[in-house]
Amino acid sequence: MSQLGNDIKKIETEIKRKALKILEIEAVKSVRKNFEEEGRPDKWKPKLIGDGRKILSGKSGDLLGTISSTRNESMSMVIVKF
Repeated sequence: MSQLGNDIKKIETEIKRKALKILEIEAVKSVRKNFEEEGRPDKWKPKLIGDGRKILSGKSGDLLGTISSTRNESMSMVIVKF
C-alpha cells in the first residue's frame, strides 16, 4: 500500500509540474496577444494613441519584451509580470 501511495504521489507531482508549465506558457501568450491587439480588461480605461502604434511597443519603448512569468510549484501558481 505504501508503494502505491508513493507512486500516486509521484504521478500527481509530475502532472502538477506539467500543468503549471502549460499554464505559464498560455498565460504569457494570452497577455502578449491582448496587448498586441490593444485589448485591456474592462476595469482599465483604454489608452488612446493617435499615431496608431501599439500600447506596448513604439512610444513605450517596447515593453512587450518585458513580460515574464514565474512558476511556483509549491503553491501551485503561476505569476505573470510585466
